[in-house]
Amino acid sequence: MITLMNDTKLLLSLKILNKNAQNVKSEDPEIDVLLNLDSINFNVDSDMLKHLIDIQYCFDFKQEKEFHEYLENEKQLIMKNSDGLFKVYYRDPFDISSEWNQYIMVCSGFYLYFFKNPTDLEATKNVFIKKASIKQDKENYDFPYVLKIKNKYEEVVIAMEDDSHLNKLIDVVIKKNEEYNKNYLTINVQESDIVEKNKSASSSSTNKEIEDINKIEVRAKINFQGIAVGIFETD
Repeated sequence: MITLMNDTKLLLSLKILNKNAQNVKSEDPEIDVLLNLDSINFNVDSDMLKHLIDIQYCFDFKQEKEFHEYLENEKQLIMKNSDGLFKVYYRDPFDISSEWNQYIMVCSGFYLYFFKNPTDLEATKNVFIKKASIKQDKENYDFPYVLKIKNKYEEVVIAMEDDSHLNKLIDVVIKKNEEYNKNYLTINVQESDIVEKNKSASSSSTNKEIEDINKIEVRAKINFQGIAVGIFETD
């Protein structure tokens, strides 16, 4: 008899706080749930492992005709709204090789799309440039023409072959953000509107306080040690 999964331990703790007690912060939840789960160990033979690996192909939709057509339409839309096409070098910060790889970069809308090959339908990476800062770095890299683009999610470093393309990209990003700021709607609120809104806010705040009396805050946390797979050979 073969045991496919070894015994594991599950520990559940439940803590109920008294809001009226001392040293209890107002933001602390009334109920605190902690679940500790030891590592799960599976024992599989080589045939079972192969079947497990093949499961990923059941969810590979890239071969589907509809998905392929969707990517084609998406690529056409990106190219139609393109503001510039650039050859750039990008180094993935999570790549342990730290190599600079060449990409075709398309500026379209408020995104920079990185394509490994011109014929690729799906971008390898895209970078959000709305409200992004862009500046040249002349000191910290081997390439002479390096740009740092920083948005609210990440900072991306790209290199280019000459300053003409570098300056063109800077101009495109700045222009896109100037257009956004110009078209951003601002609303002038009259003083009478503010008074009415304050009355409404005061009323809703009172209702919210009544609702909060019956509200119970629950915080849950799960600690999971991971999954281990052991492979054995069958006779």
